Amino acid sequence: MMKNIAIAIVAGVALCACGTTQVPTNLAEANKAANAASEDAKKAEEEAKKAEAAAKEAEEKAKALAATDDPVAANKAIVDGAELVDANAADAYAKQHHATAINIPAQDVAAATAEAEKQLTDKAKAIVIYAAGDAKPATDLRNALKEKGYTSVWAIVGDTVVVPDARAKAAKAVKGKK
Repeated sequence: MMKNIAIAIVAGVALCACGTTQVPTNLAEANKAANAASEDAKKAEEEAKKAEAAAKEAEEKAKALAATDDPVAANKAIVDGAELVDANAADAYAKQHHATAINIPAQDVAAATAEAEKQLTDKAKAIVIYAAGDAKPATDLRNALKEKGYTSVWAIVGDTVVVPDARAKAAKAVKGKK
């Protein structure tokens, strides 16, 4: 009698867990159904963890993007002669970058800050830092430079930089007419 009650309890749990309508008729079937339900639960938990990680990453990117500066003001600073810094990794910079940009990869903020201090010695000169897609390297480097005493630093997403390539083309055109 107790064995039948145990089978009924395990079968009920297995039915609830895996949503099946087939009732196990013995303990082996009930265990098999319970194991299948347990595996399904593990898979669902793994998927939930992946979704949670993806949501966290998207939230961090959104926060970094929200922390960027006004692209219109940054582009005006570029027109006025600001130093343009590409904060992308060196391989991405080698593939594509704005004509007047220098590369200071900012994935390691401490190393990037040290490199920026070597290359950008005038702390009063305007600096516009951009990174493609993910604004976090640019905003992190901007914040670090401001902590080091740089006074005019902007961070923007790379596709909002519209001025330097046009400025470089115009400079080439003017030089070509002379």
